[in-house]
Amino acid sequence: MKQTTKMRIIVVFTILLVTLMLSYTELHNKSYIRASNNHHEYPNTIVHTSSLTTKSKESKIQHAATTTIDHKDKAKMLKELERRAELSFMNDKAWINNTIRLLRLGRYKGFDESLLTPSLYATYHYIASLALFNMYPRNVNKTLNYLYAMNKKYFNDKNTPLPLITKIFYGVESIKLLGYEPEYKEILIDKILSYMNNDGSWGNSSELVFTYYAIKALRDLGYNVTKLNKTRRFIRLELRGLLISLNKDDVSAVALAFRIAELLGINPTSFPEYKGFLKQLKNLKVELLRGNLDKELYLSQLRDLTYLLFKAHLLDHKVKLVILESLKRWKKGDGGFSELADYGTPIGTHNAMEIYKMLNSTPPKTVIRFIYMHELPDGGFVNDMNYNSNLDMCSIADVAYIARVLGVSKEARDYIARYINSWLHFVEQNYKPSLLTLNRLSCLVEAANDIGIRLSTNQLLLVKNLLQNTIIHMASMQGGDELIIYVYPIARILNKINLTIPKQIRKKIISALLSSRNPDGSFGSGHRLDLTAIAVIDLHELGYNYRDNTTISFIRGAQLPNGGFTMRIANRVYNMSLMPLTYLAVKALYEMNTTPANTSALINWLISCKHKEGGISLFPGSSEVSDATTYWGLKILEIIRQMGVTR
Repeated sequence: MKQTTKMRIIVVFTILLVTLMLSYTELHNKSYIRASNNHHEYPNTIVHTSSLTTKSKESKIQHAATTTIDHKDKAKMLKELERRAELSFMNDKAWINNTIRLLRLGRYKGFDESLLTPSLYATYHYIASLALFNMYPRNVNKTLNYLYAMNKKYFNDKNTPLPLITKIFYGVESIKLLGYEPEYKEILIDKILSYMNNDGSWGNSSELVFTYYAIKALRDLGYNVTKLNKTRRFIRLELRGLLISLNKDDVSAVALAFRIAELLGINPTSFPEYKGFLKQLKNLKVELLRGNLDKELYLSQLRDLTYLLFKAHLLDHKVKLVILESLKRWKKGDGGFSELADYGTPIGTHNAMEIYKMLNSTPPKTVIRFIYMHELPDGGFVNDMNYNSNLDMCSIADVAYIARVLGVSKEARDYIARYINSWLHFVEQNYKPSLLTLNRLSCLVEAANDIGIRLSTNQLLLVKNLLQNTIIHMASMQGGDELIIYVYPIARILNKINLTIPKQIRKKIISALLSSRNPDGSFGSGHRLDLTAIAVIDLHELGYNYRDNTTISFIRGAQLPNGGFTMRIANRVYNMSLMPLTYLAVKALYEMNTTPANTSALINWLISCKHKEGGISLFPGSSEVSDATTYWGLKILEIIRQMGVTR
């Protein structure tokens, strides 16, 4: 299974996928997608088509049941579909057992990294990092088993070419770095060659990374890449163009072209443009020594500039010291490296390890410890297994909920509880604002709640102290997308720990949220489905009973004929239904005391996402199955059960 964070997070190639994956990443951070049934009445501040008074959820359901169904036959049919959905999941013991197995809900003592699925991306970068200094995974045999399983899986993969080429590269390169040979060589070679462009490149010709992946994988598979004449011509032309002008923004493209040229047996120093390039490279070195450049470079650019200086034999003692000092900017508290996140990442750590290698410098022991911390007992490495990781804390919350719903053994629940307690203890002993962000806090509190752990007095005090500042900050926000996303984890935490927002502050926040409503019923600057659904959920979490027919129509308009919900931006409705978007839409409609336009199709869609090997997939037929997608699917099932599809 893939960590979708997971579905983390995560550049795509069309407007559709950019929009969908942005929503998916935000959702995977769990900043706003969990529900609370604790509502409070708040007076309306704008006029709606209809408004609900404060009632229990049950009374609202009963009212809806008596007003929305006109035909007994339809009610009977929908009730049967509800029963079918319930039986399809909760009475399918084989599926439950497979889900428990796939999500690793009870195989190991302690809820540790074993509960997370290995990532081919992380496995490659951490193996490559270790190999630079002649180190290997602690359990090479199990990691090889994992890699060979991926090797076998991807030659039958139906993915689009570019993601598939990337996976093949990660897999075969990792196997080669461990000193072994990949399997299915001829099949994989033919598949890679079939994706070559007419000019000899792969993917977008202006982005050399996929060409590099393809050529490196072909060479690892035993193919003689020097006979790729079209590719050689393409790279020679690209390289000559890149050598003409060099600045800090070009170093990564030039370095990648150099790496490809080396694989193809091309010597860049033989080009007439190389002399001028070398002069420009020396100028960059001077700027680096003067301190005018190091703070402007990203970690990846620092690595690539170091590579170019290394290849040109320009790495003297002074410049090495400057690079090592600059590298410290990207080191995180957990021992890893990253240029964007506040915790170490696989690619950031790999970049840093390459720099240490080129500088002939020994990496700190904390980096090596960080890498091994991500190794799994069953082989492979996980993306984010550290106390600074949003993804890991949210994975805990996912698994804790799934464990409760599916009824895993008491022993497994005790293991999970023990692990959550260890997190709570760590946070209590090592508290700092950068560690205990709202996303991490909300996931951790919910995980404790789902597994039945009561926060200690000190832990509650710590949470409340953090929230006092965030509530004040939230009250100063003027509405818009940021506030919509910001509110939900705070409101959910308040309900969990019985802390209320002062009335005047709550009123101001609600008014700010309502000011983000658009005439078409959507919320936020982009008229998007996800932000609209989140805003509706926010308002109900704050006790404001928002119900508006225009908003209901906007959300319902994102439901596809297959029953799932897709991204909607204004009047544009995309054609790919996804589990997180469907959850948000169904949850928002439920909060407004209504249902999707086609509830029977929704139930059939949810059942079609049930993966035969366990778990619930991202969309029907998808192999993207994780704790996050399974969490969302079970949450939809829970809402269906609560709202009663017979309305």
